[in-house]
Amino acid sequence: PVAYHRTKQIIDHESILGPIEKEAGVISFSRNPELYYWTIFGEPGGEDPWGWRAEGHHVSLHFSIWG
Repeated sequence: PVAYHRTKQIIDHESILGPIEKEAGVISFSRNPELYYWTIFGEPGGEDPWGWRAEGHHVSLHFSIWG
């Protein structure tokens, strides 16, 4: 649960930092806590190894599955 909560905190910072940057006039990109990309490598469920990745601003999770 510690890793999950840490990841959630990182994602939630987008909603906190956006208004702070806007007020300071320092907006370099649009912050969106839901802007994450998912990628699947290989064929899930088969005998060959496969994996998936979820990544966004300051978070990148990679998983590999064998069998």
